[in-house]
Amino acid sequence: MVATLGAALASAWFAAPHATATAAQAQTTKPQTGVQISPATLTLDLAKGTPQQSAEFNLTNYYSTPITLNFTFGQSTATPGASESATKQLQVVPSSVTIQPGATVKPRVTLTDSKNLAPGSQQVELIISQTAGAGGNVSVTPSVRMPLITIKEDGAIASLSISGISKPGFGFDIPKTTSFKIQNTGNILTIPRGFVTVTDPRGRVASRGVINTASAAIAPGGDLLLSTPLTTLHNAIMPGVYHLQVSYGQGGGQPAATASVRFFYFPIWQLALLLLAIAMVVNGRLIWAEWTRLNGLRKSKPPADTEELPAGGGVA
Repeated sequence: MVATLGAALASAWFAAPHATATAAQAQTTKPQTGVQISPATLTLDLAKGTPQQSAEFNLTNYYSTPITLNFTFGQSTATPGASESATKQLQVVPSSVTIQPGATVKPRVTLTDSKNLAPGSQQVELIISQTAGAGGNVSVTPSVRMPLITIKEDGAIASLSISGISKPGFGFDIPKTTSFKIQNTGNILTIPRGFVTVTDPRGRVASRGVINTASAAIAPGGDLLLSTPLTTLHNAIMPGVYHLQVSYGQGGGQPAATASVRFFYFPIWQLALLLLAIAMVVNGRLIWAEWTRLNGLRKSKPPADTEELPAGGGVA
């Protein structure tokens, strides 16, 4: 019903050896050291009518000395102020474990439903603290926080809203990117999916882009500012009112919502042609007016005086 966080740690390590590798050592294959956790994130999904949900994770000790680990739960640092009801419904067995060198253990985390568990999803963290025996070239790290996502589907609401779509009021070029803010107005962790289109006055798609290609998740009550590049599909040659539309939702076949804005587009080359045509018309009118004036002056000028010859054509 919900996707996990797209950006999760690939692995978590408690410590590193004290010794610093030389350049020659760095070029050789060194044995793995430290304590490795996998997977990097756990998701516990309580379907409607399911009283419990469990999942295991692996801890492997690559040190040469035993390592003792203790487990507790805490609120996620990614969502301060969010509901903490899930932390009271989680249990890890065992709550403390000692791992021998080279060994792997599989603690189990269990989420139990109750009326006190808020519907929807919550982000909490499994806090793993470490103590080590003497020797073994071990450096102790106070704790590591492993992300956990809990979901209670009974009463879960997936809902998104959008605001602040950027667009030009009047443009001489189609925008190459657009940005907007998406808010999670539901109670479940959501990764928004969707696309952006720019259509011309005839309804033909001029450019298009895919939103949230990084698969960033939004916690309930949170928001995310997204910037989406737009790829040109057709050259926009028609001036007029263009529509920039965002289709967004949870993906996975769920219904999508839409939001759109309008802007007026006038191609710069068409503007140049228009200005040239206006200049030609104005100059033509001026030339015509000047020609009309000069022609009128020629017609209104009196003929020059001439001397009349005597009758008979003779000379007195």
